[in-house]
Amino acid sequence: MTAFLSRLRSGLAHVKQYEDLLLQAKARSLVPIDLLSSKAKNRSKADERDSLLLELLSWFKRDFFRWCDSPKCDFCNAKTLPRGMGPPNEQELRHQASRVELYACTTCGRETRFPRYNDPAILLETRRGRCGEWANCFAFICRALDYEVRHVLDWTDHVWVEVYSEAQQRWLHCDPCENKCNKPLMYEAGWGKKLSYIIAFSKDEIADVTWRYSAKHDEVRSRRKECSEEWLVRTIHHLNQQIQSRLPGDRVAVLQQRTVKELTEFLTVRLADGDELQGRESGSEAWRRERGELGKESIRSTKSQVGYVFTPSQDELTNGLMAVCYSPVHDAYYRCMSDDILPESAPYIRSWREGLFDYTDVFLKEESDWEMVYLSRVEGTDVGEIGWKFDLGGADVSISCALLKCSSTTYENGKVEWSIRISDGKDVSIPLGDSDAIEVTELQGKKTFELRARLLGGRGDVAWQHSQLFRTPLSNKNGFPFEITLIFEDSGA
Repeated sequence: MTAFLSRLRSGLAHVKQYEDLLLQAKARSLVPIDLLSSKAKNRSKADERDSLLLELLSWFKRDFFRWCDSPKCDFCNAKTLPRGMGPPNEQELRHQASRVELYACTTCGRETRFPRYNDPAILLETRRGRCGEWANCFAFICRALDYEVRHVLDWTDHVWVEVYSEAQQRWLHCDPCENKCNKPLMYEAGWGKKLSYIIAFSKDEIADVTWRYSAKHDEVRSRRKECSEEWLVRTIHHLNQQIQSRLPGDRVAVLQQRTVKELTEFLTVRLADGDELQGRESGSEAWRRERGELGKESIRSTKSQVGYVFTPSQDELTNGLMAVCYSPVHDAYYRCMSDDILPESAPYIRSWREGLFDYTDVFLKEESDWEMVYLSRVEGTDVGEIGWKFDLGGADVSISCALLKCSSTTYENGKVEWSIRISDGKDVSIPLGDSDAIEVTELQGKKTFELRARLLGGRGDVAWQHSQLFRTPLSNKNGFPFEITLIFEDSGA
């Protein structure tokens, strides 16, 4: 239990770094807060601070931090191969690098060092790492933006963040590596982790939050053997008393009320669904396979009925044109009335999923090695399906011309099958997949339709990657591989 107590004290000491006001100012200077705030304001039915948190998660993953399975050579920028561990030098120790990974260049043969830093100050500069660095830096940036933050340590070797939502009066799970918010069951149900202890650390408290992340409480309890439950409860209570003895009485009362509410939340066990059934995305496939986090054993085909329908606004009806496009780099849909609207402007819908009518076993994949992003079927599944729906509603117009651009990429014997489902239930195959738009004459005179894609085929363990939608370089911030343009005419014309 001495080792357990030492780990708790270390976690508390670590989060105190987040309170450095000068370092917080540096962090704020690196965040495009005006842009993110503008995008947050366009999120519907959500608190502005909660929306900003989602934008911050997306920006952190796509624009600020990068995953590092193995570093490029410091001398010639070629690939490297691991060659063991080495002791940290004096400079690395100053930035809390407890260990250093060593790599040999495959071209020039020289050694490259990869210090595993724990100091958020240096991470603002290096902007790379694995889950520990990601969670550490993201937690600090959130704290710099005046969010209440917890640094969450999973004893089965993962780290993430919790952020307190004033609007929802609860802690929200945030995993910056995966760009996931409020998906707490994904580690157990999706990654296949055998959880035991999950402890959250903030400047004001320690909390055993294991039960938020499990729907298998009995199994988890059977694995908690490092200390007795009584000792853990007593020790956390004692440490919290020490921390909170320096806080104002009204702050202590707030924390106590939150604790009671949180413990009540833990009593309700729910089943995982949607994204929580998906395996880990961050890191190379070989690395994830070695860790047993591909999640294939937990995959089951589940149709998700999002139910979103694109309908024309009054301005679009007046102009006789509705154009919808999607950027996988920004993971956002835009309503384009002119060619000069760029992704840096306010998105119409944030997230590929939120603009769907339905989907089965599809997810957004980001390849850190190749620096590409695309939609693919879930690893271990044979078929993925996705659908968008368009409906002109009660307006006295119909489709005069429909131009569709939907790019897809296949490898080996992978396939992407595109079709439209018209209001009478008939599915019609259409030859989409190239980078050029085509006119779909079958939609002339129609008022509603679904655009659908099936992803299938492929060979071997990576068959799921052999059929892709919207494959785009992460550097292409103005690319739209999905564009739907509908021109209207009066129904009586």
